[in-house]
Amino acid sequence: MTGFYRFSQNNSDGYIITDDESGIGDYVFIFAKSYSEANEKAEEIGMFDLPYCDCCGVRFRSLWKYDEPMKDGESDYFFTTSNHMSIFFHLSDGEIKKALIPRGGSVKYTWSEETVKALTSN
Repeated sequence: MTGFYRFSQNNSDGYIITDDESGIGDYVFIFAKSYSEANEKAEEIGMFDLPYCDCCGVRFRSLWKYDEPMKDGESDYFFTTSNHMSIFFHLSDGEIKKALIPRGGSVKYTWSEETVKALTSN
């Protein structure tokens, strides 16, 4: 199923890794045709190569065949202990968009590439 697949970063060792150039932050949404294509793109970005800790585990987990993209109009709630979090969107054309969500913020909008482009800035 085509759409934005959600990856959330585990707070390994008590901190979040953010990389604006690679498009890695608290949450990463990758536009893909399937969960396996989203995993391939996440691997290319380097999300699965980030350091982890013995107690907290890996920062990002691979998607499974049961994982589906975000649904049209679906709400998403983002949690952070900092004042805001970085959310990155990887579009089908390779463009990366970034959104800053305030602490405890939620987002509800159409999960299309056009809407993401309109709501985010680089």
